[in-house]
Amino acid sequence: MFNGFKKIVTTTAVTLLGIALISGCAGKETSQKTASGDTSAKGSIKVGVIGSFSGAGADMGITMRNGVEMAIKKFNDDGGIDGRKIEIINYDDEGNPTKATSGAQKLISSEKVVAILGNPNTATSIATANVSRSSKVPQIVPIAQSPEVLQPASPWIFRVSAVSTMDIDSIVAFIKEKGWKNIGLLYDTSAYGMSGKQIFDKVIPEEGLKIVASEGYTVGAPDLTTQALNLKKANVDVVIVWGLGADHGRFVSNLEKIGWNIPNIGGRGSIFKIFTNIGGKAANGTIATASLDLGQDEVKTWVDQYHKDYGNEGTIDFAALGYDAAKVLIEAIRKADAKGEINRQRIRDAIESIDKFDTLTGPKGYSISFGPDKHEGSSNEAVIMVEHKDGEWVPVQ
Repeated sequence: MFNGFKKIVTTTAVTLLGIALISGCAGKETSQKTASGDTSAKGSIKVGVIGSFSGAGADMGITMRNGVEMAIKKFNDDGGIDGRKIEIINYDDEGNPTKATSGAQKLISSEKVVAILGNPNTATSIATANVSRSSKVPQIVPIAQSPEVLQPASPWIFRVSAVSTMDIDSIVAFIKEKGWKNIGLLYDTSAYGMSGKQIFDKVIPEEGLKIVASEGYTVGAPDLTTQALNLKKANVDVVIVWGLGADHGRFVSNLEKIGWNIPNIGGRGSIFKIFTNIGGKAANGTIATASLDLGQDEVKTWVDQYHKDYGNEGTIDFAALGYDAAKVLIEAIRKADAKGEINRQRIRDAIESIDKFDTLTGPKGYSISFGPDKHEGSSNEAVIMVEHKDGEWVPVQ
């Protein structure tokens, strides 16, 4: 176990699950072998992976990292580029923006990574992006959805996941299709939650709908009965929950406790496994947005391999987004190599040139594209509406 000062140990493609769960002090990096078993750093291509590998956001961070490792393992096992393999340097930001900032600085200045993949959540992604932007290091954001992550616009920051505005558009379209008019909004007061609230406050009236009650809460609040009762008094047709899975699970459990059977819809933050664990049977019928279509054969094969490598740990959507982000970076590294030297500038240029790149996430046939004025690789088509049924998220029929 690592204690005291922050430790940095070079790592490469695959972390055994036991190592992935090592706990330690503030802002640390963990060690692992290369996918081929070679631990030599000579000639390796260093990539930083930063996220919450411990603490409240560890589900997102660990599964994102697992997905990254799966993609890079295959690249390394296939021989890399002329024998050069990707070496991952993992940094645990513990969900803390200050630690994310120092971690990004260490990865860039001390480890000399050519690119960064991360972070899972909004506040830490913004912190890391600020460092990447000022240091002129390409960063691909796999998961964090808030628009603010890519603001102000920078030549160095890219994103593969759908932006929260895309999820919100899909949620509002679903509500209109159902004929619901009076909306209750439950949101957490984190950067992610407040960003979502601002978007809903703007979009819902524009679509001819009305927010008749709005209730905020602190992430991790032990009980949301008061908020549930206030929403019930407002006579809403549906409740939108914009927060994370544990809190949404607690909310549906509270709904059951007060005997209120009301449709509820969450964003991608709701699909954590812990939502099922906390919500229990009350979770059934909840609608949410997702990234992964589990009905596709290719996706099923990948999920089977993921479970073989990592067991049932974590939320599979986040692993798939990490996988896609790593695949985009690998493609950019190949393109940079074809131009000559693999360096930060060439990788940045290569990411920007990627067009119609097939992804694991999204519906069948979906792809992402970048460009000089398009660093959001995703589009509204990426969003999949799912329903919770007996412990699983299945596409809405």
